[in-house]
Amino acid sequence: MKKVLVIITCVLLVATVFSIPGNQNTTEVSMNQKNFDAPENKQSSLNNNQQTVTLHPIQDTYVSRMWSNVNYNRYPFLIVSAGSSYFWWGPPADARVYIQFDTSSIPTGATIINATLRLFLMDTDVVGADLRNPDPYRNHQVYRVNKAWDGSALTWYSDVNDPFYWSPNPSAIAYPEGKYRRWGHGNPMEWIEWDVTSDVQGFVDGTIPNYGWVIKDMYESSHLTHYAFRYLSKESLKNIVGFPPDPSPQLVVTYSTVNHPPNTPTQPSGPTSGNVGDILSYETVTTDPDGDSLEYMIDWGDGTNTGWVGVVASGTPFQTFHSWSSPGTYQVRAKARDVPHHAESGWSQPLTVTISAGGNHPPNTPTQPSGPTSGNVGQSLYFESYFSDPDGDSLEVMFDWGDGTNTGWIGVIASGTTVGNYHSWSSPGTYQVRTKARDIPYLAESNWSPPLTVTIS
Repeated sequence: MKKVLVIITCVLLVATVFSIPGNQNTTEVSMNQKNFDAPENKQSSLNNNQQTVTLHPIQDTYVSRMWSNVNYNRYPFLIVSAGSSYFWWGPPADARVYIQFDTSSIPTGATIINATLRLFLMDTDVVGADLRNPDPYRNHQVYRVNKAWDGSALTWYSDVNDPFYWSPNPSAIAYPEGKYRRWGHGNPMEWIEWDVTSDVQGFVDGTIPNYGWVIKDMYESSHLTHYAFRYLSKESLKNIVGFPPDPSPQLVVTYSTVNHPPNTPTQPSGPTSGNVGDILSYETVTTDPDGDSLEYMIDWGDGTNTGWVGVVASGTPFQTFHSWSSPGTYQVRAKARDVPHHAESGWSQPLTVTISAGGNHPPNTPTQPSGPTSGNVGQSLYFESYFSDPDGDSLEVMFDWGDGTNTGWIGVIASGTTVGNYHSWSSPGTYQVRTKARDIPYLAESNWSPPLTVTIS
């Protein structure tokens, strides 16, 4: 009879510790809210280049040697256990936790100042030992997993559960000694933490593949005193009285990003010669190592510059214009600074620009107007001239009819264009028809064309 009672008691304990499907136990706890010193689940700025982010797992589960074909992916807790079996004929009561976080939100190149893996320890179960005298040397070890795994299918017999797929040495160790409470009784525990800074740095740098971690008891597979630790999983309920608002696992990462100045812009491209007053266009481009937006400054070599202008995306060409007021040789150069950090690049290689005093040239003298040389009073007659400019400037033109009237400046036309106009005279006589031009935008005027004599009867 005693043997039967002992076996029944052991079966009940196993159902509690390992949560046999269909026998999951829950315990309702009501007490005053405690401050568990759990970071908020958000990103916060510590200074210009330092951030702390709290990540939650993309998957977590545990596997049990005793219930080796059971998948615990949807359970609200994670068990780490080791030691003797509940049954004299059974295997060691080992359980391991698998957990993985997505660290892609941390910028590539960031320096990891600190990374802490945190699991909330709910309660503890011990068989064959006094809770008042816990093992002070027992620890839980974190190993990197070196192979992809699926929490919805993982069991004890999955190949990824083979230590061959772990890092050879633990990444971190935590000692939950003195933190024991009887399973399902007393106050909730506290956060247990592992320093995984080195691993997370490797994840961010891309030197270590991020398949997460496995957490195991140091005495796994032994027949020493059985200890089981029940942590809360990502499936655990939130905002429960007596627990942290969100007791699910956390990866708390503090990192810094070192801003880099923009690369030196290219040598400005554009005309290498021109005249005083000419409006010339120049272009340069650069990139920023961090992908920041950019402002540019162009120094014209005449004591003036553009100031900081922009903002444009990294890698986008920047164009601006300038005219010089005095002849000479000028060095045009460019620099950039990033936004919002305002780190400046070096100056570009200069472009030498020679400005001549010649400046603008007036239009060529138009050709003598062509058209009828005689007509009658009131008759509308058509005359035309050819207009051109040595600089290729656009033109306005004027026809003078020799009777005290003219067209005024009309156009604008392209250099090298023949333009005509109509006129009628109100009195008989002999008239001199002539034309002239002026360039745009300089308004330099040509000479009058040779006149055409027109007799009106």
